[in-house]
Amino acid sequence: MTTKKHRKQATSMQLMAINLHSQGMSKTQAMRKAGYRESTISNPRNVFSSNAIVTAVDKFKLQLNDKNLTTEYMATKLSEWFEATDAQGNPDYTTQLQAYKLVKEIVIDSEVKQDKPIRTVTLSEYLQPT
Repeated sequence: MTTKKHRKQATSMQLMAINLHSQGMSKTQAMRKAGYRESTISNPRNVFSSNAIVTAVDKFKLQLNDKNLTTEYMATKLSEWFEATDAQGNPDYTTQLQAYKLVKEIVIDSEVKQDKPIRTVTLSEYLQPT
């Protein structure tokens, strides 16, 4: 009887699927875009609940917690940046703008990129003059 080997590290496809899913795609959409076969996509639990993924996610969470970078802390910090004031109590627009740019890059732009076509194909590429 042979025993099944379990990967200790997540594959690049698994990490891509996790990343796409964290950006708002469904598990099946993320797996499809990451390059999984349809037979694998039909059961996303095999990918998202694999030992390698659970280990990678847990390790990342522990590293963040070790540095006190919890979700609550990050939300509080972003809120402070959005409401930043200068020494005179006036809005600090430079800090507020930088906070907006950070959120835009992480949240807004990543959502927009999902809907952008990779390449625009025109009909003229397929038609040859007769």
